[in-house]
Amino acid sequence: MIDKSVIIVGNGSILKSQKLGKRIDEFDEVVRINDWKTKGFEEIAGSKTTIWVMYNPIKNCGNFISGYKTLGLDIDSIKDIVKDLNEIWFVCWNEENLSYNWKQNGLIKELGIYDKTKRHLSIKTSRKISSITNPPSTGFSLIWILTHMYDKIYLTGFDFGNQIPTEGTFNHYYGSRTKEFVEKNNIHNLEFEMEYVKKLKQEGKIDFLIEDTNINKGKFIENTSKVKCRRCGKLNYLYDWEQRVCNYCERMNI
Repeated sequence: MIDKSVIIVGNGSILKSQKLGKRIDEFDEVVRINDWKTKGFEEIAGSKTTIWVMYNPIKNCGNFISGYKTLGLDIDSIKDIVKDLNEIWFVCWNEENLSYNWKQNGLIKELGIYDKTKRHLSIKTSRKISSITNPPSTGFSLIWILTHMYDKIYLTGFDFGNQIPTEGTFNHYYGSRTKEFVEKNNIHNLEFEMEYVKKLKQEGKIDFLIEDTNINKGKFIENTSKVKCRRCGKLNYLYDWEQRVCNYCERMNI
């Protein structure tokens, strides 16, 4: 196990109600997901980023750059935001996308961080995570990976069960993804992910910087091993724990 303190900073709107920036920046490794923001949000989200994890390098890196250029920042100023960056991870549960040569991404080169790229999720790992919940969110895939690398990790900025914002509010702390957008585009089993993370918390593998999520509202998963599916009768990882339906039956609409 790696002997460093590590925190994953989610993009959840819950960060707005806290001022955790200084505490976040005290960690050895500060991990951020997809097209995050720190400039202008230092008080609530911190400014340090050592690992940047992306599901879609072209989209996420493009949104990151264009978002700051819209605010009037030039590329040199944007490069300063990622000055503490040590690694960029391509975490994708889609096996077809895992073959993408994302180091050729011109946006990565524009930021001057080409040499920091790392394909972290293998086909074998991708299949393992997808067998637990399919399709997993980028945050869930990252939690799974890091809990296998560190004795303990910390989380903050994860809304979990409150992923669908109310009318007139936003899903992200930096103001994007409205209620309508999230309801239309969400494809993840967020309730299950919340339950699984609660199990990891009970086991002492993760902790929260503060109790800033709805995690205690989740049901505790007593067993994450293979269970008999009520539809096909085979032992498999379950997609729907209440209905006892496995991933395969859910995906195939059986």
